[in-house]
Amino acid sequence: MEKKAHTSTRLNEIMIEQNLKQVDILKKSIPYCKEYNVRLERNDLSQYVSGKTEPRLKKLMVLAETLNVNPAWLIGFDVPKKNINKFTKDDDKTDLQYLEKILKNKGILENNEELTEKDFEKLMDFTKAVKPLIMKNEDK
Repeated sequence: MEKKAHTSTRLNEIMIEQNLKQVDILKKSIPYCKEYNVRLERNDLSQYVSGKTEPRLKKLMVLAETLNVNPAWLIGFDVPKKNINKFTKDDDKTDLQYLEKILKNKGILENNEELTEKDFEKLMDFTKAVKPLIMKNEDK
């Protein structure tokens, strides 16, 4: 993959496209900041938009989720802009069916495999158990 642009260029592009100001992005990012356990401050965003610094992983993910774009696109790679990893949950699908769809898309489950309710509960328990290990070494 080849980088075609800087994060600042992509942020400015998406801000124009979505008619957003930095303050709008900060407001929209609040739920994602909670999800990723990070603080996205005005000065952080200002530096990303001006090109002075690049966001680290968690803040990149917050920005990508907030703007509904592919994180790789946001940091300048020549990939589709649309966040293809973001699924929208159909109202008629259960959490189990939704997770199964994600796992199949990521190649973790084969198309002919199905999750049982017991499998789903085990995965949720495992995820809860390892989350602190995964999240503790990331920057805030």
